Parts: sequence; structure tokens; C-alpha cells
Amino acid sequence: MSVTDIIPDIHGQAEKLRLALQNLGWRRNGTTWLHPEPDRQIVFLGDFIDRGPESGADIRIVRELMDAGRAQAIMGNHELNALHFHTADPETGAPLRLHDVGNCDQHENFLKEFPLGASHTKNVLDWMKGLPLATAIAPADDNSTCGVCQCQFYLG
Repeated sequence: MSVTDIIPDIHGQAEKLRLALQNLGWRRNGTTWLHPEPDRQIVFLGDFIDRGPESGADIRIVRELMDAGRAQAIMGNHELNALHFHTADPETGAPLRLHDVGNCDQHENFLKEFPLGASHTKNVLDWMKGLPLATAIAPADDNSTCGVCQCQFYLG
């Protein structure tokens, strides 16, 4: 039976992510993480950024696992908020998400690592743009699937 680890809301806490991966049996090996169960996968439920001081490290770990074919990731509301914060309306030039005190406070740790206009910020934002809002995982032992999504998106 194939196991899928589901990891939500990392929020810039790379050391806690590393510890969680280790507790689930994942081990660092060169430039990626490996598990003794070769079919084991991870689904990350977004919210890699904000709150904690290591959004960049979180993103690197998630991307390494994705690039190795060991993980999937979906976009969280914090990634969507960051995209809007860093993107100007093509008609008005105003940011799609206001740069008011509350939004700047929410993104403070992310902005320290990924300031507006920096080339490495663009690279991370381009990666975020490619994240789906939901995904499906299929167990290896039957024909059923399980859908996963990030439920913090507000409709209206």
C-alpha cells in the first residue's frame, strides 16, 4: 500500500518542516529528500510563507521534493495574497492587494526575504503562479481518489 503524507500550513517554519519530514521517515540525501518506501509521496497544502522567518527555505524544500517527483503542492491563500501584493493592476498600476499596514504586517517576513521587484522574488512568484488550487491523489491499491484543496479562499 502506498502512503501519502499530507502537510499543511508550513508558514515559514522550515526547521519544523524538516523535523516533520524526519518524523515521517524522510531523510535528506544530497539535494533532495528520500524515503525508505520508494512509492511514498507528499502533498503540501499551501501556505508556505508568512508568519515564520524562513519562507525561502520552506519553498526550497517543497520545490526540491516536487522536482524529484516525490511531492505535489497546491496554492494556499498566503501565496495568492503574495501574488496579488506583488502584482500591479494592468489598467491602474495599483497593486492588486493594497500595501496597507495590515497587509504589510502579514507579509513582513516574506518581504524581508523576497522584496518587491527583486529578481529572485519574481522567480518564486512565477513558481507560485504555477501551483494548482486543488489536486487529486489516487491510492495505489484501488480505483478511488481523494481530492485535496486549501479551504482558506474566500468567495465573494
